Amino acid sequence: MTSTIYALSTVPGKAAVAVVRISGPLSFSILSQLTKSPGRSHVKPNHPSSQPLSIPPREARIRSLHHPHSHLLLDRALVLAFPGPRSFTGEDTVELHLHGSTAVTSAVLRAIPDCQPPTSSPANLIRLALPGEFSKRAFLNGKLKDLTAAESLRDVIDAQTEQQRIVAFRGTDGSLGLLYDSWRLELVTARAQLEAVIDFGDDGGDAVHEEEGAYEVCDRVVTSLQARIRHHLSRGRAGELLKTGIKLAIFGPPNAGKSSLLNALARTDASIVSAEPGTTRDIVSRIVDIGGFPVTVSDTAGLRDVDKVGVVEGEGIRRALTNIDGAHVRVCLLPADSPDPDSLTAGCLATHPDTLVVYNKVDLVDRVGDGLGISCRTLEGVDRLVESLVKRFRHMVHEGKADEESDVVVMSERHREGLQACLRHLDQYSEGDRDLVFDAEHLRSAADAFGRITGKVDIEHVLGRIFSSFCIGK
Repeated sequence: MTSTIYALSTVPGKAAVAVVRISGPLSFSILSQLTKSPGRSHVKPNHPSSQPLSIPPREARIRSLHHPHSHLLLDRALVLAFPGPRSFTGEDTVELHLHGSTAVTSAVLRAIPDCQPPTSSPANLIRLALPGEFSKRAFLNGKLKDLTAAESLRDVIDAQTEQQRIVAFRGTDGSLGLLYDSWRLELVTARAQLEAVIDFGDDGGDAVHEEEGAYEVCDRVVTSLQARIRHHLSRGRAGELLKTGIKLAIFGPPNAGKSSLLNALARTDASIVSAEPGTTRDIVSRIVDIGGFPVTVSDTAGLRDVDKVGVVEGEGIRRALTNIDGAHVRVCLLPADSPDPDSLTAGCLATHPDTLVVYNKVDLVDRVGDGLGISCRTLEGVDRLVESLVKRFRHMVHEGKADEESDVVVMSERHREGLQACLRHLDQYSEGDRDLVFDAEHLRSAADAFGRITGKVDIEHVLGRIFSSFCIGK
């Protein structure tokens, strides 16, 4: 029988409300001891050690919480009880909604293990939850559809922008796991064709014709799956941009206003602004939410002839060139009153023709050339620049499709490893000499790769890897 676990499920620190979650066979006993009003049971206990419920299940009640030994008042809280299996973890679960004071939260967390029964056994153990342990129990008790749904839940928790939230929620319904299971079933069915020939090919009939028919089915499945998996991996790489952030480099000559543009996009003084050329000598980066997309915006050193600058500024320019080459999106900022780029800036534009050229300081001139005009001082045109950037981001991530039509997925490294392993086995099938036994084994290994992703095969070694990355109270 499992132990009873507890943890703070909200962010530590001062807040309006703090939620403590308790799950396991002693959850109702802990609630009873803290509230000191056992009452009458409203549900049939799910475990021999379960205590009667002092409140109706799944109904919020205000209760005073006292220390189980000293009877000192800890808080007056909103409490809820969820009898298993109709709870997040599938076990008897209690939630205590406390006043969000650090002192109140700490006092209640210290009181919970003091509700420990006198007899010592694993079922009577009350302990602090490990990271992700609530979600792990939910998975083991069948409350999460598969491992991909659990990982999507983690992505939802980690989401910081609207696009991250939209894409992360797609996996929580188990749709990604269903896709992998359907691909696995295709391989299992195809493999059965080869194994039928292996097992019954000598039992009369046209063995050659049967083998050719089996390979025709398998070849068709393998060819189709190879294309679908490769496309899926490419959409996963697009999803990776949402997870890790799109890299945007701002470059151009000194005093073009690059630092001012970073500050305008970040809506804060992230970078020093000065009329002195060469103020920015190292890469200054900030993670910015631009139209719901997470973007790492980098302000780079002003580009000019490295032979005419000092050692430190020269190193800054070299780092700037490296940052420009590694960016997903590039903005070349030129002063509207001196729009002709120097040779180094012109070289970057030639190397990266998809660069978005923007002219700053339009408030100082009558007209600008071809390109987008802005003023970082008055913020004129910055909204149009943001719209242009969001359009590029959407094309990169969603291939220009609307959010609801996009097939982009947030893919973990574990998913990618499994899909690449599956492709290797399928490629071995396609490229090898015809051999019924070896080919059937290649298809089995490819199918097992999908099973490892969803948790149908070799599950134990991946559980810790997945759930340890969750927060403690989830």
